[in-house]
Amino acid sequence: MERAIATPANDLTVSFTARMSLTSRILAVNVFVLALLAGSLFYLNNYRNSLTAERLSRAETELAIIAATFPRIETENRQQWLMAIGRTTSSRYRIYTINGDKAFDSNSGVGARLPYTLRDPDAEPFRKDIARMLDRFVEFAVSSPSVEEFSEPENDRLEHWPEAVAAGKKRAPVSRLRFAPDRTPMLNVATPLPRQ
Repeated sequence: MERAIATPANDLTVSFTARMSLTSRILAVNVFVLALLAGSLFYLNNYRNSLTAERLSRAETELAIIAATFPRIETENRQQWLMAIGRTTSSRYRIYTINGDKAFDSNSGVGARLPYTLRDPDAEPFRKDIARMLDRFVEFAVSSPSVEEFSEPENDRLEHWPEAVAAGKKRAPVSRLRFAPDRTPMLNVATPLPRQ
């Protein structure tokens, strides 16, 4: 046998909200929304950082494999081999001597071209400016470390690339993130070639 218990309508309210004023309830909802927004900013920033770290790690591994294979390629075929890899991976490869002079650039030679395009932010639509502004705001809000801007040195020598200098000292791959003028991430990785 079932029994139904009748309760007055005013007893169905949640007890803690009955003691809160309307102002307190609105404030609680607004605080919750702001906390959700702040949490999502931190989550997105952490996600972007983990993607960047994964890409840098993958680029270091790829470059270490190329450097290990480099001595096994016949000397007269090395430049063509590196240029072919550069076209396949959409990467630019440079080799510097111990003295710091540039010995090879996959962007030089017949038919060579940059595997990337540096866009002028002033020539892009206004919505891109808004996206860059939002990106800077998120970085400021989550206190991201600043990232230096990418620029090609006028006199391209080893010492203009701190990651290349560090890789030579450590004898291991070293990577660095930079932003192109339009804030596109530029991943620079350096590794020493095996001593022959």
